[in-house]
Amino acid sequence: MANKHKKSDAAANQKAAAAYMSKKTTPVQKAQPHKAAPQAEPTEENKVEAVSAGVQPAEPMPQQAAQAGPKPVRKSKSKPRAKRKKEPLKLSDLRWDRIFAVVLVFCILVAGVVALAFWLSTRFTVKTEYVPEYRGTNCSASELYEIKEEAAEQSRLAAKMKRKGDVKLFEYYAADELIIPDKGETGWLNLSNAFNNKYVLMATIVDEAGNICARSRGVPAGYTLGEIGVDYMVPYGTHKMHLVVSAYDIKTRKLVGVQYSALTVQIGTEEEMTDG
Repeated sequence: MANKHKKSDAAANQKAAAAYMSKKTTPVQKAQPHKAAPQAEPTEENKVEAVSAGVQPAEPMPQQAAQAGPKPVRKSKSKPRAKRKKEPLKLSDLRWDRIFAVVLVFCILVAGVVALAFWLSTRFTVKTEYVPEYRGTNCSASELYEIKEEAAEQSRLAAKMKRKGDVKLFEYYAADELIIPDKGETGWLNLSNAFNNKYVLMATIVDEAGNICARSRGVPAGYTLGEIGVDYMVPYGTHKMHLVVSAYDIKTRKLVGVQYSALTVQIGTEEEMTDG
């Protein structure tokens, strides 16, 4: 019995050894992944048949969608909005504060334009014809008076006048109102050339229309031109004019500067203010 068991055990060991060696020598085959069968793309006929049968066509795979390209965007047809009817403007809707502000600004602009136009129309400018050429001829001794005031008083009288132009070059003072009793006569202008000046002065009287109504000869420094007459064509009455005073170098007789001041000219007395 013991020998039978030993033989059976030896036979079992040989089978086990043979099975082990067969496994060791046989190459192991790796399992290959299962490849899916390529799906055929649906044709247009298949799509039409699927739609008619009520079956939706299968969506393409991501790779197929990428190859097919982006889908065209359909424009949504939106219905046009109905236009709202414009309601009539009511007085309660108006902003009266804004309207008042606009009207106020407009009035200010109009007033500014009118004021500017008036200033330009009344602004006096010295023209070339108002400045005569000095040829060395001065007023006669009977027309001139030597100034008696001191230098400080002369400067004070000159500063008192509202002179415009080259006021820093020379000083003069004169009457701001010229009264002529009748046409063809003279009135007292008292144009004084301060004796601290180094120039000869000449006077020109110009009316509002720019007409030259009177002109004097040279007035030396330290003397006063007393009387002067105006053109006979100046009508009776009171007129607003300008006194233009030009200064010239004594030796070269060249123009040095020009000043002007307002002058009121009255032709005729108060009882005779009409042309007769």
